[in-house]
Amino acid sequence: MKNILLILLLLGTLNSFAQKDTAIIRLEKQLANTPNVSDKLDIILKIAAKYNIENPAASEDILRKGIFIAEESRDREMMIKARRIAGGFYTQLAGLKEYSTKAFSYTNEALELCKKETGLEVEKTACNMQLAKLYRNTGNNDAAKKHNEIASSFAEQTNNDSLIVITKISYGLTQLVNGDKLEAFKTFIAAQTIAEKSKHKNKEGLQVIVYNSLAEFYRRIEDYDKAIDYQYKSLHYYKKNNSLDEVFSIMFYIGSNYIAAKKYDAAKKIYEDEILLADSLKRPDNKVNGYIGILNTLITGPEKDKAIAYLRTHPEVKASFDKSNMGYQIDFGTAQAFTVLKQYDSAKYYFEKTLPIFEKQGNTFTLPGVYLQYCKFLYESGRAEQAIDYLKKSIAINDSLKNAAANKDFYEALDSCYQKTGDYRMSVFYNGLFQKARFDEEEKSKAKDVLAVEIDTENKRKERLDAEAAEATKARHNWQYMGIVLGIISLFVLLATFGLFNVSLKWVRFLGFISFIFLFEFIILLADTWIHHATHGEPWKVLAIKVVLIAILLPLHHYLEHAVIKYITERKHRKASRLAGSNELS
Repeated sequence: MKNILLILLLLGTLNSFAQKDTAIIRLEKQLANTPNVSDKLDIILKIAAKYNIENPAASEDILRKGIFIAEESRDREMMIKARRIAGGFYTQLAGLKEYSTKAFSYTNEALELCKKETGLEVEKTACNMQLAKLYRNTGNNDAAKKHNEIASSFAEQTNNDSLIVITKISYGLTQLVNGDKLEAFKTFIAAQTIAEKSKHKNKEGLQVIVYNSLAEFYRRIEDYDKAIDYQYKSLHYYKKNNSLDEVFSIMFYIGSNYIAAKKYDAAKKIYEDEILLADSLKRPDNKVNGYIGILNTLITGPEKDKAIAYLRTHPEVKASFDKSNMGYQIDFGTAQAFTVLKQYDSAKYYFEKTLPIFEKQGNTFTLPGVYLQYCKFLYESGRAEQAIDYLKKSIAINDSLKNAAANKDFYEALDSCYQKTGDYRMSVFYNGLFQKARFDEEEKSKAKDVLAVEIDTENKRKERLDAEAAEATKARHNWQYMGIVLGIISLFVLLATFGLFNVSLKWVRFLGFISFIFLFEFIILLADTWIHHATHGEPWKVLAIKVVLIAILLPLHHYLEHAVIKYITERKHRKASRLAGSNELS
């Protein structure tokens, strides 16, 4: 059987327990002093997140309070939002059966209210996206796709760039989970194009959302280096904006991609950096996440034998999970580590302790992965016959979820188990299924190479279109500049001809004023591009340079305007004098 290790750790469920009460008290005071219902609901979500699953009853109570506040307001949009944020809170924990049920319940309530109202396209979009995520995370991709399509249609009606980008990303993630990788990539690129052209006040933040989705795409196709490239772009943005929660989160996932790429030293380094940063900022919850990252690195990498010792020297990891009622996750990882160390009695104790909890609390789609690790232990500890039922049960679950592609490892495990029990007929049968599944996987691997070429082609096509658009813009601007120059020249030629004819002085002055306004504004227009490039758009630098420039140009403008008008008027006077003299002589 293959040595596949699984750690089911929930990043983001751990909070800073030492400061938690203070944070909640501060938020509750803020809630009491906030009159706006929408703002109240946002604060309530923050309070629920602070309680999290360490205190599920308190989380439920505060979310219900939000629904009651919205009901009192009789504002339909707020009534929908209150239920949606409650559903969104539980969506983050949808790996557990109890919470996925609540997530569906609250979100469907919100959507039913939406259906009774006209307008409210933003809420309708958000509710459908949330349901798409729920269905996607619980293995129902067809339903996820349906809600993504509905969300997209509502988002298009809003003309809201940020909403359209987010709906495209959600749709792309559904396509990705469904195996439509090239289509997912095209969807993400479409979202990126909209984000790049957006006039959103936080355009860069919108682009970072796209970077995160592209990182997930490249992780899924096992191009971990490109995934990490995008994650570092996001990390740079989060650090620049002091978004600490996002900084720690992205550091954890960069480490995960280093582990997947088998770059264990790099993974350890970023987790050590995360621990040091958390220590310096006095954020013990994030420090624990760094420890979890190192534990994952040890269990997955070549130093598996050090995992148990590391866990024992860092008891705060287990303590944090225990406080969140998730201690069984660490116990399950401990069972796997003992299996690797061939300490089967200890492994048996932890597996038997955790397996019933997964079966009771976990969603069905998580069970095959859990069973596979348990069967690995049973096989290696001489209990191959007991493993067979769990392996068959896993195959049945995958088939029910239309995820037959995941059965390859289970076929291989059944082949090994039947060989060990002496049932060679069944061994040959499952070996045949395994060989077919492996052949299909190899074909998919070839398809992945084709996909890489298609993605490269799509990238080059986008670059070409962008270059063509930039060239067209440049050509259009050049024509406009040429037209402006010709217009200014024409004005000055016309001004000069006024000196040859008997034109009112009022018109000479007016045309002179207009001509010089155009000339100097054109000079400022040309300078603008250079100024913004040189200053990187920093307001105080732009202002300083423009003040100096105008201080030079304004007096020059007045001087030249008066000089030219004076010259033309004097010339008119001289011409008039000559004509008068000629008339007298005649």
